Amino acid sequence: MPVAGRTRKDVVTEFREAEILQAARHVFAQKGFADASMEEIAQVAGLAKGTLYLYYPSKRELYRAALRAGLVELCEALEQAIGKAATLSAQLETYVTTKVAFCDENRDFFRIYLAEFGHAACGAMDPYFRDLSPRQSGLLEAAIREGLKGAGKGALAQEAAHAVSDLTRGVILRRLMGWSPEPRPEKEVAFVVEFAKKALGLK
Repeated sequence: MPVAGRTRKDVVTEFREAEILQAARHVFAQKGFADASMEEIAQVAGLAKGTLYLYYPSKRELYRAALRAGLVELCEALEQAIGKAATLSAQLETYVTTKVAFCDENRDFFRIYLAEFGHAACGAMDPYFRDLSPRQSGLLEAAIREGLKGAGKGALAQEAAHAVSDLTRGVILRRLMGWSPEPRPEKEVAFVVEFAKKALGLK
């Protein structure tokens, strides 16, 4: 019976895939790509290894799917949150808060994210993910460009967006590695937001 344009089989398949990707993120985060096995991922997901291969024919394909699913989820969360913020100051705070909170709530995802993209600055990013990084920074860049348009500073939007993104990534990395002195992220988020606001001349 169709449900919102989908069959019951479609709904069950999507739910099962979400469970598989969650299990994969956990195992890859704990073991790394080389030491993780399809058999262990299948066990964590609660299904037979042969069934897992019906969904994902190889470990590499499953790894890429698990990582992309997390990046898409993050992009969607940022889009929704920024879309509800009325001012540039609020959008900056929303961007940093949402991204750091997503990291704290999805540490397994960010461990494999950092393992995959730690070398991305060298130009080695997999084309499978290449659209998602600009999608995130583009949200922030558009917000900054619009917010600074009246002040004649719109040309700084791209550089400012990258700077805020880099500062946010630093907070995420410190928290993930256990280097942060704060158990909760509020102070670190507030620092990044205030730093960005001052740099952009916002009150």
